[in-house]
Amino acid sequence: MRKLLRVIIVFIILAGCNNATDHSVSSSVALVDSIQSSTNHYCYENAVGTDSIRLRIDLVGTDVSGELLYAIRGKDRNEGSVHGEWFGDTLVLDYMYQSEGSLSSRQVVFIKQDSLLVEGYGASEEVDGKLRFVNRAELSFGSGIKLKEVNCDEPNAASSPAAS
Repeated sequence: MRKLLRVIIVFIILAGCNNATDHSVSSSVALVDSIQSSTNHYCYENAVGTDSIRLRIDLVGTDVSGELLYAIRGKDRNEGSVHGEWFGDTLVLDYMYQSEGSLSSRQVVFIKQDSLLVEGYGASEEVDGKLRFVNRAELSFGSGIKLKEVNCDEPNAASSPAAS
């Protein structure tokens, strides 16, 4: 009888430990899933007269993806996708876009100043078919295009670059 009681007690303890582990593992998995799927949407634009630059980004952690449109009078309109990463206050993106019927790729860099993104300019070179900045530390942001943060849900906001 004692042996049976010991076996039952051991079984209850093991079953209790096993359930606690399963609950802890499933809670951890749910937490990781919620962090990975937590996406923040941000829209920025600069629209003056007929000129329009729009950026819509989705942010997960420091990883960024989205869409960018440049429609500037006297220049070819180009629009496409962006992928990159935040480094502190600096947004570094690879911009793949369609312009004049061909697909091109170049690096774009913005620095965040309050609710503005200011585009940086500097010396570039072609690397593996993509235009890249020679030295990001030497970029100039003083005269760069300034994009203000806008509500992504508003009509004509940066949430739909193809709509322009």
